[in-house]
Amino acid sequence: MTMNSHSTTEKAILTIAEKVSFDLEDYHIKILSYLGCFTPQVFTFKVECNRLNFESNQGEIPQLGLLRVGDLSSGLVRELEIRKALKNYGLIVPLLAQIQKDSVVVDVRENSHFEQLIEKDQSEIEIVENQTNMIFLITEEDIKNHDNIEKDTDDYPRENIEQEEINEVIELEAYKLLEKDDMNPQESDLEEEYLPEYILEEELENPSTHILLLSEFPSFENSLESLIEQYSYQESVLDLLALNLIIQLCQCCSYLSERKWHLINLVPTLTEFKERLMIYDLTQIFPEKDILSTGLNGAYCAPELATSSPIDELMSSYTVGALLYKIIHHQLPNHEDGFDIKVSPIPQVYQLLKKVLSPIPEERLTLVGLRQLLLKIRQEITLKKVSWNMASSSTVGLSLERLQNEDYFGFKQQQINAQETLMIAVVADGMGGMAKGEVASRIAVETVLNESILTEFKDPQERNNWLVNVFQKANQAIASEVDNGGTTLSVVLALNEQLMIGHVGDSRIYLLRQGNLEQISQDHSYVALLVNNGEITEEESKNHPDRSLLLRSLGSKNTLSHDYVQNLTATTNHLVLTLENNDLLLLCSDGIWDLISQEKIQDIFSDPHLALQDAVNLIIDNVLEAGASDNATILALEYNIVN
Repeated sequence: MTMNSHSTTEKAILTIAEKVSFDLEDYHIKILSYLGCFTPQVFTFKVECNRLNFESNQGEIPQLGLLRVGDLSSGLVRELEIRKALKNYGLIVPLLAQIQKDSVVVDVRENSHFEQLIEKDQSEIEIVENQTNMIFLITEEDIKNHDNIEKDTDDYPRENIEQEEINEVIELEAYKLLEKDDMNPQESDLEEEYLPEYILEEELENPSTHILLLSEFPSFENSLESLIEQYSYQESVLDLLALNLIIQLCQCCSYLSERKWHLINLVPTLTEFKERLMIYDLTQIFPEKDILSTGLNGAYCAPELATSSPIDELMSSYTVGALLYKIIHHQLPNHEDGFDIKVSPIPQVYQLLKKVLSPIPEERLTLVGLRQLLLKIRQEITLKKVSWNMASSSTVGLSLERLQNEDYFGFKQQQINAQETLMIAVVADGMGGMAKGEVASRIAVETVLNESILTEFKDPQERNNWLVNVFQKANQAIASEVDNGGTTLSVVLALNEQLMIGHVGDSRIYLLRQGNLEQISQDHSYVALLVNNGEITEEESKNHPDRSLLLRSLGSKNTLSHDYVQNLTATTNHLVLTLENNDLLLLCSDGIWDLISQEKIQDIFSDPHLALQDAVNLIIDNVLEAGASDNATILALEYNIVN
């Protein structure tokens, strides 16, 4: 282990500086570079760290770490208290090691301003900047003793030199620096004369007790700093990534606020966001009612901190809003020109920012209110605008015994609001002969399409209850109006991309996705039961004498049992199926699938050269060619996401 020490003290002094190595709990640390002082009195370093258990880690590649060092007056003391209170909160980066150590000196002396100056291209250096940068090199005492000052000493005593004359000398000496040959520090007599004096003035602080915190090194690519930079090249829009970031930050602030801690500023360089927010530095979190002795603490702070206002939750609301404003407007809110900041006219976001960035704290949204509004905005952004392309056809068929078409179908598309589209499609196959089947199927379809939509329709369980209830109503209506008649009923209900079904009987619902056709309903027939039980094969079922025998239908009983209506759990184990762009739903009576194989249906609707209605017409043509021994109905629905 390499460690800087001084023999002038009894205890070994640990000097934290570039190239220094030392042990920190279970890690051997080598300091690679000083990154800066992102928060007052906390020095940040990029380090290389190896675990000390070398036997089990031979050949292990050293990992990069973030080392932060501060004395007992720094925010690291408060950070340790916060970490203890929050335990393993998921949005905070855990520490690899922590220690409080006596006799520590932090040496972050960088290259002098002079050395930084000579490394720049001369064409990029402005004399005004040089004046400022050279003040530390040239003191008033130097000017009094300078041989090149052309003043009459009798008329202008050196102790009475005016400030403007001092500035003239500063400017003169700055020009001389720029005129040195190649600005070589080794050849500069100014460096020999003034630079050693500057270094002597920057003596190290006395050794004292410091806190050292080690964590993993943050990814700049995923840092908040990098994300803000990316948004600076975009127009003032709000996307899902930015919303998720703001929502998680608001969630973190709410979690802290419940425990009487408040985040009042951000350190973007030490904050990551990819899928989840990760905070490396907690020194911007303060206890409730605390008053900052230094006033404003950073760029994302609420303006009332400048007046020593006690810290509260509404300051966190401002910080969250300031980040959102920065992402959208590529700058931080500026209250210098008045209370009314300019906000892009994005509906809901405009109102949100106006409230949370108000210089009057009482006008701001609470963190709970802010999060609810953010979630609402995200929901509206993520809800896809959709449209349905529908094609259908139905035939009475060629049977001499079926002179009326007892199939009935219907379709309804309804725009609930600007973001939500509701689609309901129904196919029913009536039974009973003569007019009985035709009436039963018509009643069933009309009952479904005429049923009012509940306000709670966004909840899947509520939609499932709606389907069950509408099946009950259709069943009761059929039973009361039709003697010895009934019908199958297959319903698909989609709210944007969320698909649900209700099904009774042996009409079928198919889903065609990327060329693959699957049945997502289950036949309620005797032969289907035999096939499911393994008693007969699928091929044997096609010629079974009881192939027309149904186990479930509407109109056959006054009340349906609670599990009588089938939903998607029978075939997918889920109540809701998420649709994908260009998915195709097919609803058809048994007059279709009994004569055309599933493979043939799949091939026809997968043909890219066939329009949807043409494919439907071709299905009916195939049914007629096969004899069309029953009424046949097919309803095709193509799901499209509107850009």
